[in-house]
Amino acid sequence: MTKNKTNPHQPNLSILIPCHNEESTLKTSLDNISKQLTSLEIDFEILCINNASTDDTEQILKTYEQTHFFVKYLNSENKIGYGVAIRHGLQHYKGKFVIIVMADGSEEPKDIVKIYQQLEKGYDCVSGQRFLRKENIKGYPKLKLFLNRLGNQLISKIIKSDATDLTYGFKGYKREKLQDLRPLVSEGFNVNLEIFLNVYFSGALISE
Repeated sequence: MTKNKTNPHQPNLSILIPCHNEESTLKTSLDNISKQLTSLEIDFEILCINNASTDDTEQILKTYEQTHFFVKYLNSENKIGYGVAIRHGLQHYKGKFVIIVMADGSEEPKDIVKIYQQLEKGYDCVSGQRFLRKENIKGYPKLKLFLNRLGNQLISKIIKSDATDLTYGFKGYKREKLQDLRPLVSEGFNVNLEIFLNVYFSGALISE
């Protein structure tokens, strides 16, 4: 799936961020992530995929790319879709590992580091989990929560996996496990499950 198999400089970690009309949160998210990773001296890049934004998202990305050497951005095809952006980003990131992160600050930088550290230990895929903390559940629509937990449990049981949040996008992957993925087809958030299942059935070592 990834095209950049050889690079003049290959960072250890790529942060892949899909961006659609994120002007209100993007600056804060980029600042927080870069501050955390820089403080730990992690060799990283942040690759943002501008997905058909109609606000100032692209201008913000242009500015960051000019002032922060580790920030890069690309435009996806002019078609709105989280999966469209993710598919595009997976063709262009450079890192030995890639972690998918939302642009709105949903994931804490310290948790990005935890996933990276697990990947460094040898895991092929490391998944975040949305419902381990009470604050993540508070305010979450009850019906949506019920359907989410039921759906994830059923899928986990069917494929005989211990993972409990298969549909969550906040996951990290080793480059080798993504290079030979069959072409992804999902254009929405179901791309998260599509990627995970591809990696899972390749015999990946997975942590959550």
